[in-house]
Amino acid sequence: MSTLIVDFSAVFWRQWHASGNEAVNFARQRAVGQIAAFAAENTTTVIALDAGNNWRKKLWPEYKANRPEKDALALEQMRLCEQDLRAAGYPMARFDGHEADDVIASLIDVIEGTSVILTSDKDLLQLLDENCAIYHLARDRYIQVADLQAELGIKPSQVAEWLALTGDASDNVPGVAGVGPKGASKLLEKHGNITNIYAAFADKGTFTPALEKNLREAASREACPILMSLQLVRLTPQRAMACVTPELLAAIKAPRKPQPNTETEETIMQEFEPEIEAPRASEPAQTRPHQPEAPTLDRAPETPATAALATLPRDWTRQLEPADSRSAYGLAKVVVASRMFPAYGAPEAALLVLMAGREFGLGAMASLRSFHIIEGKPTMSAQAMMARCLEHASCEHFRVVRSECTNELATVSVKRVGWQTPEIYTWSLDDAKRAGLAGRGNWSKYPREMLINRCIAEAARFTWPEVMAGVYAPEEFGGAS
Repeated sequence: MSTLIVDFSAVFWRQWHASGNEAVNFARQRAVGQIAAFAAENTTTVIALDAGNNWRKKLWPEYKANRPEKDALALEQMRLCEQDLRAAGYPMARFDGHEADDVIASLIDVIEGTSVILTSDKDLLQLLDENCAIYHLARDRYIQVADLQAELGIKPSQVAEWLALTGDASDNVPGVAGVGPKGASKLLEKHGNITNIYAAFADKGTFTPALEKNLREAASREACPILMSLQLVRLTPQRAMACVTPELLAAIKAPRKPQPNTETEETIMQEFEPEIEAPRASEPAQTRPHQPEAPTLDRAPETPATAALATLPRDWTRQLEPADSRSAYGLAKVVVASRMFPAYGAPEAALLVLMAGREFGLGAMASLRSFHIIEGKPTMSAQAMMARCLEHASCEHFRVVRSECTNELATVSVKRVGWQTPEIYTWSLDDAKRAGLAGRGNWSKYPREMLINRCIAEAARFTWPEVMAGVYAPEEFGGAS
């Protein structure tokens, strides 16, 4: 029996980064397809997933701290991809506080027959043996014990030691300064492991002065000494063994039983349809009072275009708007799936923007166009802020004094009804520098436009707080024009 063990994160993120400008579900579909193709070559398959409360993060708070924040849109697609795989009947293994690597190490220890690990993670090279091979996604080939020996000159049991010596930049695990892959391999070839390397200090002249100094500093450093680095990269079967239950092992051996995926395009569109409340039984049906027929007017013959327009009901634009929270959430799902508004990584984010726009009297599409997500915060475009203020009954005028706007300074004039004179607001490039905005994003490309928009936002909030309290413009974060 041959078991395919899938490092889910490795498969999905590789497809996501390769998806570019493809459809939003491209990576999700490719990941499912790739897993299915490898599953067809093996007897059984199990998917290993990461879980929260990572024990490594608790041991070393800087673990993976160098990685950028994950795209919310990608995380939503990752969740849906997991849902697709579960619906396809693949057994899933996850253990709270542990990464997929820990789960895979425990699975390898108990699964019968041979195994293939689908991954691009070098940490998993330490699990290689005569019954376990790795298909390396980045190299697009199988790796076995002999390949590891030929390439790095080490055994699988030495992989963790090798990583502790070289460090793992992708996980932010420090190594020994000046020790690279070849140097680490030579040290392990001669001494076998880190314990023996440090024991060799007793023999004078074993290491060069520079290497001995670096080894001593790695052992005594306050931030993640070398033995902690070794603990972070070493995989032990017992750590996540609690998740390898008899039920999981039985599911791995059993034939896959696909389950229907409840979240389909059809169900999304059903959610987009508003709920229509039926009349109560106790209430009589209401009929419209009789109205006289409108007089007939002579019209010019209709062209095909005007005939098509004539079929539209008078309030047809309103029919495109969500009528309740259920249909709004359905629309939010369509928005995310379309990838037309990539800032909204999850339907919940798009839904909140739709709700915020509705509060300002904006339609759904106007809301999506008028709000931006900058540094995780919903922000309203300066033009939309200005438009809302101009609609207010107390607004006498709100205008940009363009003759006084340059790449160094923007001027806006506002006047409420009843004011004797207008209020003048200015925003300068020096103000932008003090706020930490100058040089960021579009501030470096379009300083005049950014100054104008920033000035509009400040004038709107201070002059019409009853309209704009708590609303910010993208330009205040430096993220949009």
